[in-house]
Amino acid sequence: MIGAIAGDIVGSRFEGGPAPPAHFALFHPDCRFTDDTVCSLAVAYALMDGRDFAAALRMLVQRHPYRGYGGMFATWAHAEAAPAYGSRGNGAPMRVAAVGWLAADAADASELAAAQAIVSHDHPDAIAASRAVAGTIFALRKGGDIGEVRRWVTEAFGYDLRPKHALRASGFDISAAGTVPP
Repeated sequence: MIGAIAGDIVGSRFEGGPAPPAHFALFHPDCRFTDDTVCSLAVAYALMDGRDFAAALRMLVQRHPYRGYGGMFATWAHAEAAPAYGSRGNGAPMRVAAVGWLAADAADASELAAAQAIVSHDHPDAIAASRAVAGTIFALRKGGDIGEVRRWVTEAFGYDLRPKHALRASGFDISAAGTVPP
């Protein structure tokens, strides 16, 4: 969680633009927490307090309204009864870190990852990406071998994790499938 939040803050000034230059300052006056931190904390809150994922997300988004949410997500978050809207964006896997830390076992991590995703991002790509991130965090937290985890992610989700494929410079991509492999 701390790493996800620190990464969000450090990368905030580069979001939507080109990759940062080599040797950039990690913390800069233009850095701030974004929608990804708010939503990560909401998922953690829901898990630790036994709350509904949608209710926790809506509550924290409404407390922190100007953090860079996508338009469809912001509309969803401000409408109490809005259903999921088919998003294939990276919002669901970006907020799932707490699932990897708090899940009881691998099956629980997969189920909770999907449950937190489907409240807003119910596209199969967003659900799969959320499961991949939560499962990876869970496996590594339990001492899993990095090579085995890479093989699992490649086989279970079809992600090509070879550096020349996963890290290709193809522009800014906010899709779950385009964000999670890198």
